[in-house]
Amino acid sequence: MKRNSTSIWAVIFTMVGVFALIASGLLQRAFTAVTIGDEKYNVAQYHIYYYNEYYQYLADHSGEDLTKQGLYSNSRMHRQQSPYGMSWGDYFRKNAESKMEEQYVLCQAAEDAGYALSDSGEEKLEAEKTRMEQLAANSGLKKVKDYLQHVYQPGVTEKMYYTEYEKGLLADEYKQVLVKQQFTPSQDEVEAYAQQKESGDAYTANILLLQMEAPIDRFSQEVGQTQLDNLDKREDNIMAAFEEKGGDEAAFRELAADFSGKSTASDAITAEMSGDASSSESSDAAASTSESADAISTSSGDASGNASYEIHNLRSSNTAYPQEIVSWATSASRVPGDMTTVKSSDGSKVYIAYYVSRGEKESLVNAREALIKQAYSKWLEQQESSITVKEDFLGMRFAR
Repeated sequence: MKRNSTSIWAVIFTMVGVFALIASGLLQRAFTAVTIGDEKYNVAQYHIYYYNEYYQYLADHSGEDLTKQGLYSNSRMHRQQSPYGMSWGDYFRKNAESKMEEQYVLCQAAEDAGYALSDSGEEKLEAEKTRMEQLAANSGLKKVKDYLQHVYQPGVTEKMYYTEYEKGLLADEYKQVLVKQQFTPSQDEVEAYAQQKESGDAYTANILLLQMEAPIDRFSQEVGQTQLDNLDKREDNIMAAFEEKGGDEAAFRELAADFSGKSTASDAITAEMSGDASSSESSDAAASTSESADAISTSSGDASGNASYEIHNLRSSNTAYPQEIVSWATSASRVPGDMTTVKSSDGSKVYIAYYVSRGEKESLVNAREALIKQAYSKWLEQQESSITVKEDFLGMRFAR
């Protein structure tokens, strides 16, 4: 009996020790989760990519969509079935590993070509550091290290996060280099492809977009009437300042740089931390963007996530913007200098658009994108054919 009692206590102490190591993050940093080519990613590194996929998915879908799809943040992902023929855990794992492999290929290609991160990329990295400090302070956790471990699980360090973020910036930059140097089709190829695939006289529209959102009250965790009233006042102040500055494109660009912001995965992270990011409540966090500052991948894009003052090229089929904005911008009656303001149904979001010019025919834009995608995908498939992606059985036991 005494021997059995001793054995039970030994098991208990062992389990307590294991849980303590997991909570400290030591095991996550010690065990390899995935090996891609000759590069090993420990569990903590893997979690950065995994959770970026998760948070971006929350940002790209409304709470109603998530409910219909059966995604709940208060339950383990591997126990929830997705509409993609696998569990949500496997879905995010598959996407994370795909992004990691693509990033590995691009970083290797950049290294082979002697390409280094540009000054602009370095500025984005520094901006991300500043952004993370602000997010940590706003979350109440104060230290960036604590914020990262809350968002990505124990084991993630600042150095680790910024290293992976820098890889994403480098991969994204070099992808654009490849597109420009190798994958951009000629105008004749674009026109020939467009004639084969589609026809029509619709044109794209080039607009400037100033986008604002009422903040959530820090105490109620909801957007209240005070926040809505302040948003209205902000809109009035902007329009007044626009007229004072000359009421032209230059004035709008200046105001957009100062006042605009776009929702990304960081909004979903904030909602998740405050308990709002479950599919049964809300994650109407984002006007979906292809450039997420939070996803460390080949689509990391703008590191600030704030100013939305660059030209937006809209097509009539575009779903990343309010339909009212798209319909207005692509109307044949638009002339340079036209403006419109659109509010979300609950009044918590305001979009102010400035029409700059008519763009290319939609059929040509679609054709060019399709040809670039085909050429890049073929190249990527060839590169990945010689690379092995291997999950570590033990390491993945500690991964979500």
